[in-house]
Amino acid sequence: MSATAMEVSDLKKLAKERGVATKDHWLNLLHYDSGFFTQASVVDDEGFFLSPLGKINPNAELEACLEAFSKGDPSEDTHVVNRFPARLDWILEELPEAKSLFVSDHSPKFQRILNNIAPDKVKLVFPSQYMNNPSSLFGHTLLNIEGKRNKKLMAYSINYSARTEETDGLKFAVKGVLGMYPGTFNIVRYFEKVIEYSDHNMRDVWEYDFKFTQKEIERMLMHVIEMENISSDYYFFDENCSYNLLFAIDAARPGMNLARQANDYWVLPVDTIKLVKANDLLEQGQYRPSKSTKIRSIADPLKPSQKHLSKSLSRREATSEEDLVLKESSLEEQRRVYDVAVELMLIHLADGEMTQEEYQDLYLGTLRKRAKLGRNDKPYDYEVPFDPAEGHDSMRVQLGSGAYDDQGFVSLSLRPAYHALEDTWAGYLKGSAIEVLNTELYYFYDDEDLELKKFQLATIHSLAPVDEYFDPLSWVVDVGAESLRLRENDEDLHVATYIDTGFGQSSLFKDEILVYGLLRPSLHFSGVLNDNYMLGIGPELGTIYYINQHSSAQLSGRHSWGVLGQSNQMTEVKTGLNWNLSKSVHLNSYFKWTDSFHQDWNELGLKVNYYF
Repeated sequence: MSATAMEVSDLKKLAKERGVATKDHWLNLLHYDSGFFTQASVVDDEGFFLSPLGKINPNAELEACLEAFSKGDPSEDTHVVNRFPARLDWILEELPEAKSLFVSDHSPKFQRILNNIAPDKVKLVFPSQYMNNPSSLFGHTLLNIEGKRNKKLMAYSINYSARTEETDGLKFAVKGVLGMYPGTFNIVRYFEKVIEYSDHNMRDVWEYDFKFTQKEIERMLMHVIEMENISSDYYFFDENCSYNLLFAIDAARPGMNLARQANDYWVLPVDTIKLVKANDLLEQGQYRPSKSTKIRSIADPLKPSQKHLSKSLSRREATSEEDLVLKESSLEEQRRVYDVAVELMLIHLADGEMTQEEYQDLYLGTLRKRAKLGRNDKPYDYEVPFDPAEGHDSMRVQLGSGAYDDQGFVSLSLRPAYHALEDTWAGYLKGSAIEVLNTELYYFYDDEDLELKKFQLATIHSLAPVDEYFDPLSWVVDVGAESLRLRENDEDLHVATYIDTGFGQSSLFKDEILVYGLLRPSLHFSGVLNDNYMLGIGPELGTIYYINQHSSAQLSGRHSWGVLGQSNQMTEVKTGLNWNLSKSVHLNSYFKWTDSFHQDWNELGLKVNYYF
């Protein structure tokens, strides 16, 4: 055996004596996670491992690295010192004796990247949720690395996402849940992500500066270079963008172990922000309004006729009559009309509603007219919403007590994720709600009977308000099982599975009162129903009053006619008052009157919610 091999062999023994392969930071660099009985890497790409056993044996991967770092030409970009600069850097910290054996004590390729970017700041970026895109229902997280020559929009964005060109939302959701897409890290300029999230998708963006030292910034960048184009199975709820970014953050500072602190079954983008913030790694969040937010804010003081004019000017030149309307407006109003028109043009271009040539001609002509009006006296103000990192946590346990007609009951509900319309809305989109696996049990005192009241596999409300500029569809999807009361004096509630949907429109008045109207088709399946099913359809009208950041009130009414299968007419009226005592504790009082299957009954109660 050669002297070099002996020296590497001695280095392996030294690594075992110091327990290098079992240290948390080494496991984090390999993306190891603990399962029920064993631990293994969540990375599925064989190119990430030097040892055939690297995915399940961290010591085998360490020894393979020690051997590979000790031979070859480090000037080649494909050499392992250039493929795995973060591993090289950390091994030399743990085993400084290796410096004389390794062919290089740094990665020449990474050094070139470092000199080019000259990073001095890292940001955690959160494009908020966008309800009309299944891949964006919970928002998204990415990292920005800014350098001396790459500030703000020219920064480099580190993004982990599913690699797919799927445009069918339902297919994406199903395949994403089942892990049927490869997920990869990629690095792009931030302005490309701003266009995608803030302009095209109408998503507000929050940015949080990391409290990292220069060395920690470089460590993170090293690991991102290691992960670029390395694929792993992408899972919608757990091994997603938010979870995998935690490994990149862990790489910056040994000992944090954020990925291991995350929930084992689901990791949501906003939960990632809260986890990182709880470890005191983030500064105060900075808000970047989306195009739609900017347009609504700029247009807010305008008269309806002026808003209509700004919308028209975003597609064509003004007519003589419209020029007259402009001349009769104040100077500030004229500026706002043109500024709104310019913002709308960018959306039309991004949505493919006008060609690049049409956009340029109209845009330049509008700018010339706008320039004659002079600069604004002061920049436009955009109201900063509640920081999503300060909203309630996703998991909720609920205890309740009340009366179901003349029967007293207590209730217990557990919801893993995420947000309901009756929850405290601060930090979430008004009119939006996503609940997953919500299970509610009722125990009736008199009958000493425990019943499944409702199980919601998934429930989504998107009550996006329409205005002069945007006309989104409001919609509801609710899939699960619930108890039905089929006949008078029936001692049992009968469980039926259901698919409940709805579509319509919503309006928001003074940013406080949301009013909506929906057409609600629903389908129930149960052996106790005629023909084993019941298809119903009818309207729902409702309103939500957002009293303040801590409380809200709701009122809704719904009627449904059974049109196929079991015949029935159902009418339901609900009202509720919701207020929070703290970030983690929330109260909900409610009353519900139902008329169905030729009988009616009342339910009222008080529920205490605890979020964690």
